[in-house]
Amino acid sequence: MELEEFLKKYNCEMNTEEISKIEDPRIMAIKKKYWNLKLKAFQNEYEINDWELNGVLDEYSKAERKELEDYYNSELNM
Repeated sequence: MELEEFLKKYNCEMNTEEISKIEDPRIMAIKKKYWNLKLKAFQNEYEINDWELNGVLDEYSKAERKELEDYYNSELNM
């Protein structure tokens, strides 16, 4: 599987049911980590203003993509 195909499959919004069906435990852990961070940011209305939320979520999405790319390059594309 090429990187772009890998990212198309895993670097997308997934719900918890979809995440739980991922067979690779490392990919599942990455997806769960960022799903939880995004959920906490969304629920944290006292520290994150509405106008800041999209920026925070975008940063988490970028970090998630980077972590998925790093995993692909180090573990799956040897």
